[in-house]
Amino acid sequence: SDALSEDLAYRISVDRSQRDTIVTYTNPAFAQRDVIDTDIMNQTARASLLWRPADLDGLEVQLTFAHGRSSRPTSEAAMAPFEDLINTGTSMPVFENENASATLEITQDLGTGWVLNSRTILSRTETDRLTYPYTLGSADIDADYVSNETRLTFGEDGDPVFGTLGVYLNATDQRDYLYSGYESLFDDNRRSTGVFGEVTVELGDRWSLGAGLRYQRDEIER
Repeated sequence: SDALSEDLAYRISVDRSQRDTIVTYTNPAFAQRDVIDTDIMNQTARASLLWRPADLDGLEVQLTFAHGRSSRPTSEAAMAPFEDLINTGTSMPVFENENASATLEITQDLGTGWVLNSRTILSRTETDRLTYPYTLGSADIDADYVSNETRLTFGEDGDPVFGTLGVYLNATDQRDYLYSGYESLFDDNRRSTGVFGEVTVELGDRWSLGAGLRYQRDEIER
């Protein structure tokens, strides 16, 4: 991370972990041995830009890109005698996941305790359940996701009255392809709209009264 200018800074991070599975599969019928890797891997990469323009008082804009990949077996199950860490099963499904997202967060301090914040997220996720042979229960799930939450906060701890008002919007489109002896294909569309608010009134040094309300409407179509 470093500053690119007086108003602009960046940060980049990468993390990866990987290890062999602790289980040894000894069954000669374990056909996926040379086809599907049962080791465990997690990898994430993130890049972020932060803009605080000196000539626009109270404005902060942050843009973040993230990408992640992971792979792991459904379980690392050993069979008796357990201390040998041996599995005599003929298969072990593996889940592979990949996700990419972009997040835009804009915050404007309006002064006198009022702050407006808006966060928008776009993401795509791909999840595969791998089996060998393919007909033992493979699956392919792809999802596109977009959401926005906008909040207006007023006051802060110590003020006589403080609280939050907000709006939430979400849309998710997901396609599920499943194979377990026969093919199944599902298209899921989900839409959510919500409004919410919370107010706290200080009633002295030891007491405060708070009230919150949220209304949300969800629509799901398959």
